Amino acid sequence: MYKNMVWEVVFADKDYLEKNHDTSLKVVRAIGKGMEFTRDNPRKAAESITSYFEGIDVEILEKSLIGLKDTFKGYGEMNQEAWDNAQDPLVEFGEMSGVSTKQDTTEDVIWTNNYIKEAFKK
Repeated sequence: MYKNMVWEVVFADKDYLEKNHDTSLKVVRAIGKGMEFTRDNPRKAAESITSYFEGIDVEILEKSLIGLKDTFKGYGEMNQEAWDNAQDPLVEFGEMSGVSTKQDTTEDVIWTNNYIKEAFKK
């Protein structure tokens, strides 16, 4: 379940995306390339973020990135199962999470891969 779960998400206002389409694609591409770099070079990625984790050895950061490697799919593509896997425990433990209602997790309702597809089309 945890390998196919939405972990990190970038939210954007639909009007902003439409008015700033090229900028949006550049941001998506930069995030996707960052994911690719982290997946392919966990040591270098760990070294590049060490300053943000004061007191944490680079080896620990590297191991953490290696452990998360399977969650970095492609350039950030998501699927409905991943959204359900993230949402279900929140609803199940609603008293703690504050989430009591399931949302429609169908693609293009609250999330989309369209910008990733466009940013990385060959």
